[in-house]
Amino acid sequence: VGARARRRDAEQQLREELERDKVDAFPLVVVAPDLAQASTTLLQTWGVGSIRANTVALNWLEHHDDAPVSGTSLRYARLLQRALRLEQHVVVFDAAPEDWTRLAETKSHARRIDVWWFEDDSSRLALLLAYLMTRTDEWDGAVIRVLAPAALDSGQKVAANLMYRLEERRIEATVEPVLDADAQAVIESSRDAAIVFLPFRVEGMRLLDPFGDPVESCLPALPLVTLV
Repeated sequence: VGARARRRDAEQQLREELERDKVDAFPLVVVAPDLAQASTTLLQTWGVGSIRANTVALNWLEHHDDAPVSGTSLRYARLLQRALRLEQHVVVFDAAPEDWTRLAETKSHARRIDVWWFEDDSSRLALLLAYLMTRTDEWDGAVIRVLAPAALDSGQKVAANLMYRLEERRIEATVEPVLDADAQAVIESSRDAAIVFLPFRVEGMRLLDPFGDPVESCLPALPLVTLV
């Protein structure tokens, strides 16, 4: 099958999936000899006219028994690096099947969205995404909790500054300072949330949490996680 036919078939499949899931989006397929070239091309061409997308959303890396973990991880990290170099926001979603089951069994008003705040662009984007979620029918009853790491003597100040910002932006949320926070504190504080927004960064070929640890170390112990 020629490249043109494969591209046409893939776009048709995407179109059918979008229609089935009632998603307002435009399908776009890029044909390329490898992932590196395909992703670079796609990241620079998507959009409609002068309106260009600025966010890459993808699933967390999945490992398979027959695939070498190191090689797969390196390709995944390179993909994220490519997106960041092209000045894209990167949003990575991690969820296990049991997390989806638990979420489906939780009513909207009983859902809590945890946003970990580190006074950076990633935290601000995470808060915006959490707020936009509460504007949808499925999440309109959920509450937002903003957790901010703080030193022992600055918890009240951190909370007051954050509450002022939230009120200024008319975002309804509670603020909770977390003293001497680390990855374990994230797990203990957010294991019962419906979804957790957590900033992360890419250093070399490593994906790190805000504390400098490998981000995958805390994911299995958390519910749905959105890395920003």
